[in-house]
Amino acid sequence: MPPISFAECFYCLYSLNLNNTILLGLTIRAANETLACTNITFTVPMPDLIRSAALKGAAELITELGGNPARLLSRFGFRVNDVGDPDQLISYRKFAQLLNAAAAETHCAHFGVSLSRYQSVTTLGMLGMTMQQSPDVATALHTFVRYFYLHTQAASIDLQVTNSSSIGTFSVELAGIDNLTQVVDFSLGHGINIYRFLCGPEVLPTSVHFTHDKPADVKPYKKVFNAPLVFNAEFNGLVYDARIMAQPIKQHNKELHKVLTRHLHELEQRHPNDIVSQVEHTIRVMLPTGNCSIAVIAGCLNISKRTLQNRLQVEGARFQHVLDEVRSEIARSYLLESNVSMTYLADILAYSELSAFSRAFKRWFGVAPKTWQASV
Repeated sequence: MPPISFAECFYCLYSLNLNNTILLGLTIRAANETLACTNITFTVPMPDLIRSAALKGAAELITELGGNPARLLSRFGFRVNDVGDPDQLISYRKFAQLLNAAAAETHCAHFGVSLSRYQSVTTLGMLGMTMQQSPDVATALHTFVRYFYLHTQAASIDLQVTNSSSIGTFSVELAGIDNLTQVVDFSLGHGINIYRFLCGPEVLPTSVHFTHDKPADVKPYKKVFNAPLVFNAEFNGLVYDARIMAQPIKQHNKELHKVLTRHLHELEQRHPNDIVSQVEHTIRVMLPTGNCSIAVIAGCLNISKRTLQNRLQVEGARFQHVLDEVRSEIARSYLLESNVSMTYLADILAYSELSAFSRAFKRWFGVAPKTWQASV
């Protein structure tokens, strides 16, 4: 595809299904010539998930270090070919555990940093593509922060800009995993690759900060980051001169950026980053499994049951009410648009008995399901 010379950009949103997958069909034309026709898939992950693009290069690196990639990956439920579909979702927790195990078994304390060299802005999917087409670094980074939760909700990033510095920070909490050194190193390595794409490889950070201890061998860190390293710091992050924010991005295309930003915004509208919306989204995903207890949903969100209850209470909500809202909305949709049996409907709403569903439906709508369906 010719670089950034598009005169027109025609696009069509084909579908957004119940699994939160957006399929965007793009046809790009310049001077009446079709330059590219492509489909872009983008799936909104559950809180404990991340795209399998994070595994890119893992098998190669493990092999390079003398390990057995198939055995290591399979221990955590991954396959060597999982990276074939970068939008396939994998467990963030298991990914972090894999990094720790790989570092231990290959005797490579800097495994996370080394793996990050396979990551780039393109592994962020539609989010990365939008950043690539941004007019300047500031727009790209603010887009990254705003929509990062669409990439993964198991970690968070922030951006603070002062008169002199632009500070990008990364944080992650995974209950039950005490050592997050590898995943932090991997993420900061990925981060610097993103900055290099946006700003150019000649633009270096003024410092790189790690909350963990200084490793015995800092040479791999110096090679990857090429900047002053600060260990036992107060935050994990990259510090740059604030002047990079105004730097234009050479690849910017106004029309394509507008299209991609519009669809990110539509995803944001459908999946807001608040606790009630996260719970609703997770319930929808977990209902087919038949297990939608508050403990299970809290586990998917990587928080305790008590923390979930408290956060819902702050927003004036209760778990049972949110569960009822999701179930009643799905039930109403099925009864309006299909002729499924009541037993089937009770099953997909995770009720153990038809009578329990019937009682719940009457509580929601005042009448029995069949009566309601016959009246609309």
